[in-house]
Amino acid sequence: MDLFSNYVQQSQAALRGYNSLADLGCGTGVLPIVASANGSFTGKVYSFDKETNCLEAAKMNSQIFGLADRLKTVEIDLVDFYLPRPNKMTTQA
Repeated sequence: MDLFSNYVQQSQAALRGYNSLADLGCGTGVLPIVASANGSFTGKVYSFDKETNCLEAAKMNSQIFGLADRLKTVEIDLVDFYLPRPNKMTTQA
């Protein structure tokens, strides 16, 4: 966490330039918490995860750390989003 926090502190100017942040595979939602902790990021946060319990933890942590009004959670398996599934339709000869 300290290493990530140091990285965020070094990137304050860059973070201020963004209006939104996507947290892919959000887990407990630590990325937007750390990014917002020093006031460098004040935009909307979109947290994506396939696990309902992870999204619930991210919501709870966003409430604790004052980000709830800026957080939108989306339940999705990112593998389905990025990798095409085989077409299940069959063709007749």
